[in-house]
Amino acid sequence: MTNLEGSDRKSVAALPELITDPEQRARKEASNGLRQADAVTKYVEDALAGGSPFKLLPSMLLNLNRCALEGINNYAGNYRPSEIYIHGSEHKPPPRTEVASRVEELCEYVNEHFAEKSAIHLAAYVMWRINWVHHLRRWEWPYGESGIVSGAMRQAWISPSRQEIPR
Repeated sequence: MTNLEGSDRKSVAALPELITDPEQRARKEASNGLRQADAVTKYVEDALAGGSPFKLLPSMLLNLNRCALEGINNYAGNYRPSEIYIHGSEHKPPPRTEVASRVEELCEYVNEHFAEKSAIHLAAYVMWRINWVHHLRRWEWPYGESGIVSGAMRQAWISPSRQEIPR
């Protein structure tokens, strides 16, 4: 498309500024970690207040990743846009075109087994499946989905119907 002056016209999206100073990055990571913890707490409190069990959704995983990486990583809150390779491993994560459906499968498993599986089992499954899918372009441990694992475990421990309150 050309504009009135006859030159080509195109839209260019600006990338968010990233922090390069290690001290500023550490502060941002700490601040984001607190935001992520607040988001997890809200998910759990909302589930308890509604009287229904915690329900894991793909949008929650993306939101927690966004909370953890906003201002640090260009892909905060998004699935990886390209293929990913793990050097030194025989594991080949699924193609990027399968990422969304694999994350949906993860959530379905947690939701279908929430009542009969232990919090430890579900948390281990979530972490294994996340590592297997590698749905994010860059893995930022302990940020991202570790919060949802903690939230799911907390929900299981404080939910009276689960009878798993630590003593």
